[in-house]
Formats: sequence, structure tokens, C-alpha cells
Amino acid sequence: MDKTTELITSYATTLRYSDLTTEAIHCTKRSFIDTFGCAIGGAAGESSKIAKRVAGFSSSRFPSRIWGTSDYSSPDMAAFANTVMVHYLNFDECWRDLPYSGGFPGRTIPPIVAVGEPSGATGRDVVAATVVAYDVCYRLVEQVFTHRLGWNQAFYTGPASAAGLANLMRLTPEQTANALSLSAISALRLRQTRASKMAMWKACDCADANRDVVQYAFLAREGLTAPNESFEGKWGLWHQVGTLDSPLESDIQLEPFGFDNRSFKITQMSHKIFPCHNHGLSPISMALELRDKVRMEEIAAINIQAYFRATNALDAGPNKPEKRDPQSREDADHSIPWLVAMALRDGKVTPDSFKTDNVRDQTLRPLMQKVRVTENPEFTRQFPQAYNMTMEIVGRSGERHTAARRFPKGYQWDPLTDGELEGKFITLVEGAVGLKQCRKLLDLLWRLEELDTVSPILDALSAASHRSQ
Repeated sequence: MDKTTELITSYATTLRYSDLTTEAIHCTKRSFIDTFGCAIGGAAGESSKIAKRVAGFSSSRFPSRIWGTSDYSSPDMAAFANTVMVHYLNFDECWRDLPYSGGFPGRTIPPIVAVGEPSGATGRDVVAATVVAYDVCYRLVEQVFTHRLGWNQAFYTGPASAAGLANLMRLTPEQTANALSLSAISALRLRQTRASKMAMWKACDCADANRDVVQYAFLAREGLTAPNESFEGKWGLWHQVGTLDSPLESDIQLEPFGFDNRSFKITQMSHKIFPCHNHGLSPISMALELRDKVRMEEIAAINIQAYFRATNALDAGPNKPEKRDPQSREDADHSIPWLVAMALRDGKVTPDSFKTDNVRDQTLRPLMQKVRVTENPEFTRQFPQAYNMTMEIVGRSGERHTAARRFPKGYQWDPLTDGELEGKFITLVEGAVGLKQCRKLLDLLWRLEELDTVSPILDALSAASHRSQ
């Protein structure tokens, strides 16, 4: 067992609910509210519907619920379908204090629930397992820059979900090490998933990692052994991380785990207020702020200054034509010109904004062509301690209207209140289950640690299928 495996294994097999702080427990419930809200909000997406149909092909002696339905599948395929739903809207929570990636740890919740429901896990069991998964995910995001390596975000999801499942299933240290090893040797997933014109698979990559990891956890529990030193061995995962700069060794050192609020990374979450890429939140907010100051037809130019990560990811430069003329929701939610034009035209950006007719609406293109995004080197220097952006809308008569953001609303430095988070949940879920059922779900989720099983939550969510019939 290498040092990385030993570090994660020791934590995953020892943390219990009684070790958690009050803040960590409360924040875990916030994460469940956000994650389930995003899932039900994204359940009608085409990739979600395909995933649910395919999950329905599988049956199991250990059946697990497909969220928002009364249907069951095998735990691995339920984890797959439910993660697709969580991911679909690009609305789920993330970390914003890290320079590399948001990590999107809410995508580790579906496999924990998929195994927890049929195994009869209590709410407290699920809470503890989720804290473990988030902590492991954060430490991976903190150390590994997947963009540079050409890997996709599922790299973080697999080992994190494996650690959470090990905690939930009470795997022994040896079993946990085997599950982690299997997740490590299968962790490399190519960033081509997010390149050029993005396909529906973008919402499925983390889900596919979870499908695999559920199988790894059961295989390890039954005694299957995995390769040794999968992180630090000669051909292990950290060797692959080091191949670009130092082929013989890697300097990856995960931060040690602890039992306090600083160590429990679930207490540091940021929540999105619009369903789009993180770096698109501030441009939308600034466009909405300035919308009433100038008529759309009078706009001559929209000038945005931002940090490099935003200009590189969301600007519609000459090498990214799909951002200037998106044809899918996956490209539209990664395009600053489209997001700004939609906000200015409609006065809002919601999941409905990304319907195909809106995404491809040619009447938006003239306004999109007026959006110019440039890097401000000082903003880049301050990132990620600050997410500075400015917007200037220039009218045809020369008048200028400006707005600025240091952080979008919802980031950990300006977090959503519990009431605001409930409001986001209701907006996403009410159409599927009705307001009364939304309130029931929120009551259950806020009492998660009191539940003997998670089944009442999934029973309440099944109202979505009955309401749609």
C-alpha cells in the first residue's frame, strides 16, 4: 500500500458521524439540497432521459432507485443515471478557492445514495460518507491540474466516490485499498469530452466513473485484489501526473485529513445562481445589472475584462467558433457572448433558456458579435483569491455604463443563505413535484441525520414521475 492509498484509507475507514462538527453536518445537508435540486431540475434533459432508460434495462437483487421515479435499477446503473441528472444543468455546487477546478463534489452523492438505500444506511451514515468523499475530492483538485494534463473532471470523482463508499460500506482497510487502487488505475479520462463542440457525453463522464466505482467497491468487498501502489508505483497515477515535467517522479502530496471545520471541505462550498459554467456567472449578473440602462438596439459594444481562466474557457475566440455560434446547451453554457446576450434579451438565465430554439436563435447573434472579452493581467494575478470582472456597455451615442464583480453571489465569500438555497431548490423541483412536495422534501433533507434510511427522500422524489403521468 503506497502512502497516498494509506492516507485515504486510514481516513475513509475511521471517520464516523460522531467526529463531525455541527457546521459540517449542516453544510452536508445544504449539499444534499443543492444536489437533489439539480438532479430533479435536470431530469428532463435528453442525456438524463437516455441514462434513465438504459438504467431501466438493469435489475438487481440489491435494487437502487432512479431518482424522481418509482423505478429501480442495479446500484451501479442507478448511480450512473442519477449523476447524469445532477450534472446535466451545470448548476451543481463547487469549490472556488482553488486555482485549477471546482471539483463538483456533489457528483459523489449519487453513488453513496445508490448503495446506501438498499443497504439500509442511516442518514448519519450517508452524511459521514459524503464528508469523506468531499474531503478526498478537494485534496485531489488541490494537487492535480487536469486541464494541463488533458484529463477530464471525472479524474477527481472516481477516487473520491470510492473513499465515500468505503466509509459507507464499512470496508476493511485492505478492501478499501483495493477499491481505491481500482479507481486510481481507471482514473484517466480525456478532456476531449469538453473540447470543440461538446456532446451529451459531457454530462455523463463523471457518471461513468461512478458506475465503475460502485462495482469496484463491491468487488473489493468480495475479496478481489487490485494492483499495488496504484498511485505512487512506477507506472501509477502520480507517475502519469509527472510525465510532462518530471517523468521519474511526481511531487503530489495530499494534504493530511483532520477532524475540524478547516479540514472538512464540505464547509467551503460555493453554489451557483445560474445554470452555466462558473466563469459565466459574473457576466450574467453584470448584464442583468446594466440591462435597464440601455436598450438592446442601442448597444454598440460590450467590453468585458476578466482573468485568464475565464477568457480561456468561455471567450469565443477564433479557435473556438462553437462559442460564437453554439448549437447545443453544452456549448451555450460555456459561451460568455451567448450568456450575456440571453441575459440582456430576456432579463434572466434559467434552465429553460437553454432550450434548443433559444440556443440556436439567430436573432441573438448580432448582439453576441458585440461582446469582446479581454484578459486583465492584474485580474489574472489575483485569481483565485478574487474573481474580478468588469463590464462596459457602450451605447451608439457614446454613453458608457459599467459594472464590476469581485465574486459572484453564491460563492463561499458571499454565500447563499439557507433560505436562498431553498429558493433555488423550489425553482428547480416545484414543476416536477409541486410546492407542497417541495416543502416535504426540504423538511426531510434538513432532517437527514435523523432518518433511519434515505428511502423517505426517494419516495417523496418519486412524486415527480406520478405528477408527469
